[in-house]
Amino acid sequence: MASDFPAVVAVASAAVALLFIGLGLLLAPAGESPVALPSSWALVILLCGLVGLRLAWRLQGGDASG
Repeated sequence: MASDFPAVVAVASAAVALLFIGLGLLLAPAGESPVALPSSWALVILLCGLVGLRLAWRLQGGDASG
């Protein structure tokens, strides 16, 4: 279990970064986003962040149901 700790940290930090990027793109005023991506991409990035957090939770052993 202790050997999975670096993987948990890596996945969790990447997931949190994706959540912040997605929120930043979604909440940016129209036309002021640093990158020209449609809102649907922001939602996809947010979803990837949530899936990453779920994966980190499972790697940590927090979900015994599998």
